[in-house]
Amino acid sequence: MSNSSAKTLSSELLLARQWWLGLEEQWKLAMNEATLGRGATLEDPSDDDLLLLRYQLENLRFAGPDAQSSNLSIRLTNLSGVAALDQIGFLSVTNGAIEGVEELSRLKALKHLYLYDNAISSLKGIEELTEMEELYVQQNKLTDLKPLRKLTNLKTLCASRNELILLEGLHEGHSDQLKRCFLLPNEQLSQREIIRLQNEAFIMVKTG
Repeated sequence: MSNSSAKTLSSELLLARQWWLGLEEQWKLAMNEATLGRGATLEDPSDDDLLLLRYQLENLRFAGPDAQSSNLSIRLTNLSGVAALDQIGFLSVTNGAIEGVEELSRLKALKHLYLYDNAISSLKGIEELTEMEELYVQQNKLTDLKPLRKLTNLKTLCASRNELILLEGLHEGHSDQLKRCFLLPNEQLSQREIIRLQNEAFIMVKTG
């Protein structure tokens, strides 16, 4: 190995170790249990596993204990553990107790995001994630979809079983791609608002 390669590796490993030390306990447990298959432990991963977690994995899935295919014994309460992992293209954090998504603002490579069955009240933080193609946020506490305004590459949106009142954020710019728009049921969403979206934005609202 050349000196420059060794320096790069040392630098990356140092940063990976610092990243691990900065993780909350719940995320150390989650990474060990769900991603590395080491069980619910706080023990430090090997150097190879640290480099894998920090720089190489593009797909991450965390499903809380209530999930049908659970891989976690805890319910995650935030998304801080993935905030720096800007290589991720697929992220699933479901059946947890997450209330917000602002930690995702740097994950510009995200195309597939699954956050259903949490306690999310706002999508603030994903406004610039314009590569997003799939967003599953059903069974949360969302009242609006305003942060989706720029996400015109969305092909699938599932936001049923929330507390949606208005559908601002969805517009005609989404209509070419967004063919799977599942917004029903939402008890507080009026038929008038659904008709407005369909007439003005040419987006068909589906149940699912």
